[in-house]
Amino acid sequence: MASLFQHLNTDARLQVWSGVLWLCLIFSFPAQALVSENEARKLGAELTPLGAERVGSSDGLIPPWDGGITSPPDGYQPGDFLRDPFPEESPVDVIDADKISAYEPLLNDAQKALLRQYPDTYRIHLYPSHRTHAVPEWLYENTRKNATQAMLSDGGSGIQNAFGGVPFPIPQNGLEMIWNHLTRWRGVYLLRDEAEAVVFPDGARKLVTADVEVFFNYYRPRTDPNSLNNIMIYYKSLVKSPPKLAGGAFLLIETLNQLKQPRQSWGYNAGQRRVRRLPHMAYDSAALLSESTRTIDDTDMFNGSPDRYDWKILGKRRLIAPYNSNRLGLPSVSYDDLLTPNHLNPEYVRQEVHRVWVLEARLKPSARHIYARRVFYLDEDSWGIMMSENYDREGNLWRVGMGHSWAISEVRGVMSVVDVYHDLKTGVYNAKGMQNHARRPGTLTEEVVSVERFTPAALRSLGHR
Repeated sequence: MASLFQHLNTDARLQVWSGVLWLCLIFSFPAQALVSENEARKLGAELTPLGAERVGSSDGLIPPWDGGITSPPDGYQPGDFLRDPFPEESPVDVIDADKISAYEPLLNDAQKALLRQYPDTYRIHLYPSHRTHAVPEWLYENTRKNATQAMLSDGGSGIQNAFGGVPFPIPQNGLEMIWNHLTRWRGVYLLRDEAEAVVFPDGARKLVTADVEVFFNYYRPRTDPNSLNNIMIYYKSLVKSPPKLAGGAFLLIETLNQLKQPRQSWGYNAGQRRVRRLPHMAYDSAALLSESTRTIDDTDMFNGSPDRYDWKILGKRRLIAPYNSNRLGLPSVSYDDLLTPNHLNPEYVRQEVHRVWVLEARLKPSARHIYARRVFYLDEDSWGIMMSENYDREGNLWRVGMGHSWAISEVRGVMSVVDVYHDLKTGVYNAKGMQNHARRPGTLTEEVVSVERFTPAALRSLGHR
């Protein structure tokens, strides 16, 4: 495997852009064009059931997709903390700032910026690549149906005729692609303890822990698009620490079309013992608890309505990106070890070469946002955004997002273990979603729960505990 990487130093003609077939589609179809039955037959054939290229790369850096991880590792029992599926593997190389030129074809501006800004400490531990993403069979079936039925609505601010799977597995424009990310598989019901930290250049940090409960209504089994009632996600959290914030709670109801029905959010103030409607929790408002290191729509790499940007598919390429980083979430890894100044401790971060879609968002002339341009790198297998580059109005790279994923065996899938948001101007970073110090393993199931758990009354009850 090491020899496959060594040749990068001499092969200046390494091809990094692939998917030429897709480029001819980008400009030739209107926003509402549907995929033909003939095109949809590629799903499960030359394409995976979710729309990725099934074959690997000719040089062996990227393996073919063989179905992903569909069963737990040996010895795993329900209720255990997740494990590293590749505990015996070692990095094939460690990339520092001096090796940027050697790996130039496989690095994006985000990776190069971090290597150059923190040359003494930031490293990329490069491992063999594994395409571990898999989903339950019923998602494959729904995705096949969505392929020929799903449509954008209200100029791309929403979708229709889709549920329970990737809406646009053969995307024909940028809006369809960002909706694949917004609706990607993350289970049906999630219950876990998690932590969020803001880390300053001197190593000081602010840490907040919370109990989180999420119901992904879009993936509610045995339903249909008309039964979703425009609701995509129900989210609720209860802050556990620090003491001055403990007891505060938050509720969000995420809609499929936020122009038709804006997202709804409420907050419970433990000191006042009151539930209040929270206004304008969208777009470039500063995210709660982030010390202004990320916007509301930075969360989850991107969320909310895409209506303020013009979206364009730039193509497909190979990229070194965070992937299969199960070690980041192990209970044996302490926050003291993980949360080092300027960036996560590279010793715990696994990165691999994967094919990604490159998606650009440019701010519309009539819209307002602190980011004038954004570039997103989407995993071809899961449709999740793996990295983001956010530029200011002068065209300077300002903030970088890193979506560290892990392989989940309980319900199958590659999902975020921790998302990290770097502010290159201040040197501050925000790590969200950590579970290393959780009191108990998280629960991720296909269970359907009552939406009555996600109401202002339920929020008030949660805050009284």
